[in-house]
Amino acid sequence: MTAVDPTMPSRTKWLVRLLWALFVVRGIASISFLPLWEGFDEWGHYAAIQQMALHGWAAGRSDKVSKEVEASLKLVPGGFGSPLKYDDYWRLPPADRRAREEALQSIPIGWAAEVAAGGPKAYELQQAPLYYWTIAGLYRAIAQLPLLTRVWILRLAGLLLASMIVPLGFTVARTVMGDDPRALGCIALVVAMPQVTILVARIGNDCLAIPMGAFLSLAVLRWKRDPRSMSAAMGLGGALGLALLTKAYFLSAVAPVMILLLIRAKQRGAAREALAAASLSAAISAWWYIGNWVTTHSLTGEQIGIAARSDPLALAVAAVHMSWLRAGKFILLSHLWLGNWSFLEVRSWMYQFFELFALLSVIGLVLTLARRRTQPPSRGDLLALASLFAALAVAVAYDAVQIFEVQGGLGTFGYYLLGFAAAEAVLVVTGLEAVAPRAFAPAVAAAGVVCLTALDFFGAHFYALPYYTGLTVRAPDDRLPALRLSQLGSGGLRTMVERLSVNKPVFLSPPVMAALLLLLEMATVCLVLVAVLVAADRYKRRADAANSDQYGAEAFGAGFSTKS
Repeated sequence: MTAVDPTMPSRTKWLVRLLWALFVVRGIASISFLPLWEGFDEWGHYAAIQQMALHGWAAGRSDKVSKEVEASLKLVPGGFGSPLKYDDYWRLPPADRRAREEALQSIPIGWAAEVAAGGPKAYELQQAPLYYWTIAGLYRAIAQLPLLTRVWILRLAGLLLASMIVPLGFTVARTVMGDDPRALGCIALVVAMPQVTILVARIGNDCLAIPMGAFLSLAVLRWKRDPRSMSAAMGLGGALGLALLTKAYFLSAVAPVMILLLIRAKQRGAAREALAAASLSAAISAWWYIGNWVTTHSLTGEQIGIAARSDPLALAVAAVHMSWLRAGKFILLSHLWLGNWSFLEVRSWMYQFFELFALLSVIGLVLTLARRRTQPPSRGDLLALASLFAALAVAVAYDAVQIFEVQGGLGTFGYYLLGFAAAEAVLVVTGLEAVAPRAFAPAVAAAGVVCLTALDFFGAHFYALPYYTGLTVRAPDDRLPALRLSQLGSGGLRTMVERLSVNKPVFLSPPVMAALLLLLEMATVCLVLVAVLVAADRYKRRADAANSDQYGAEAFGAGFSTKS
């Protein structure tokens, strides 16, 4: 960060690095607690990495998973295709559970290279390839380690990639806000987002997509400021091209970026730079999408898109008939907190609480954009970030229509919106500060951090961890009750910690799990304290500015009186 901005105060650098460390510490606890294949599509992403590492360019979307993946899916609870849910797994006789655990630990290394003839397809090979290329090299280096160790290391690698959201997101916020404390508040909000932690705790391309979205946002802002800069133009083209090779949902960014290129090229006479940016982006990524279109007649090449492509009229009918209210609720729910493949949900009023503040932030952002502003954030910067986020929201809505038309399902995952998590934090903080009472505005980000960490704590400690370890079970109506504190007594906490180490690498013993649980609580408290400290700094700056203004007014008055 010093190389980027040598003038940044050392206190700001220290706080950014602290937030970065807290992101990683909380993430290490999460990757260690998460059961094997419980993460969204984790086994599919792992299988894609495995096939890419073993077969390179020859790996294709029709490839079957390895015998290793097929066997592991049958042995662990809760995963895709598992015959047992967590409720049933912990009801098994101890001898049966031990037999399953020993079978998982003893899966032959050689099975990783053998195809499971009757197994499922490694369907995540349909995804854009950059993440899989990045991780495949690491997989080759650790290919001889046991399965559970390999999974943990790949999770850690994804977490470290994802942690780049902290310095990149801070730079985005600082560029827009023009103020270190406000930017720190925004990135603390990103670190506190529960669904970000849930997503990056498992093997998956979101680990690269989330920081890539921040990188693209920053490139847009920098070229917007200096359209005649060829280096900024190439940076924007490179960022968009790499984003398109990371996740297909970044296709949504093409329209707002191209509109920005056209507008700024006309305003500033930067046609050459705009053409260079567009050309570089196409050179990096167009081959992938052209290949998808040639082979599947779908730009994304994904299953739902292929199935829905043939009848645009059917999509229009689906859009009319689907329940947008229910779809919207699930999108918001899965944007805030959704517990992996088990689809765990916290209490409905918690989601409604955040829905209210989401609405307030939208109102505040609209009011902000309607005003003439002389101080950061500028209307242009906010419009740039809002256009990226809004375009992605439209793409998510389109995906929901496709899913309804093909499968009859209501809604798609709202966690896709976290591709622009840094932009979202800036927009939410700006909007809420605009509608908050002036006395409370500096505390908006800190209050958001408190609310999000409370949601994360409650979801993880009262729903996810107890369910994964059998302390809570689903009712006949499929409702999952929250953990009661009384259940932690009489050895309940010890049981939870011991069971967290089941089906995990040998180094994740119960004492290590207990230490990680304690470390998670300490990191969460520290995150809240950092947010409060940043808010206190903003209040101090406001008070200093007010005192300075008052002193200036008094001096002006005295001088005027004397002169008179």
